[in-house]
Amino acid sequence: MGLKQMSSDAIDAGTTALFRVDLGDLPAGQRQIAKMTGSDTRNTLNLYFDLPMLRALLALKTHRPAEAVQELEPARKYQMRDIGVPYLRARAEVEAGMLDQAAEDYRLILANPGTDPTWPDYTLSHLRLARVLVLQNKPGEARAEYQAFLNAWKNGDPQLSLLLQAQEEYSKLPAP
Repeated sequence: MGLKQMSSDAIDAGTTALFRVDLGDLPAGQRQIAKMTGSDTRNTLNLYFDLPMLRALLALKTHRPAEAVQELEPARKYQMRDIGVPYLRARAEVEAGMLDQAAEDYRLILANPGTDPTWPDYTLSHLRLARVLVLQNKPGEARAEYQAFLNAWKNGDPQLSLLLQAQEEYSKLPAP
């Protein structure tokens, strides 16, 4: 199935638009935002979760990370519905140079494994946190996060580029 045919009754329109925007179809997100803001919806998840996520992802995709962080503020009180809000906010915070906040958001995700334990971004949070810690010059903490990521992926395809990249980054850390 191609990107243009992506739809499902099992996934709401806001989630579908998020997937499409993340894959590069920015107009899909803009259309969904127009649809959501042009309606008389009082749906809490649409107004305070889907809409901020779409706006933030569009801002991030157009290289406006600080704006993306701000767009996610209305979703903060619903952020543990799944890990999407803190994960997207952490991505934006890293790009905006807000490393302490990004580390805090990745730790929030990792401290709440029951929120969405099968979401692939959960284990990727270890890797992303490790990278933030490297940028903060905290190699010991980074080492622990790399190890957690590599342990979670120990049965993964050994030729997967992300796994190979993580192993290489880990090997470049100074010895403890």
